[in-house]
Amino acid sequence: MKDRKLKPVEITDICQYRFPENLMYSPDGTYLAFQTAAADQKGTGYHRDIWVVKDGAPVQMTASLNSTAVLWADDETLLIRRSTED
Repeated sequence: MKDRKLKPVEITDICQYRFPENLMYSPDGTYLAFQTAAADQKGTGYHRDIWVVKDGAPVQMTASLNSTAVLWADDETLLIRRSTED
């Protein structure tokens, strides 16, 4: 292996990373909903957005709302909660 200079991890590196969480299939299995979470540089928590996948195509349902998927009300209705701290 070549000698590589390792760069230290910085807070900005961590804040750019988004990870999936809270995966939920709709009752009939047609849709998959999940959240992406990213560290909030200005606060001490995470910012979350909701995505839904149907037939392999992901669609972002929220942006900058800091929302959480709660549950499927039926086969096509996803209930979400939005943080109102801001």
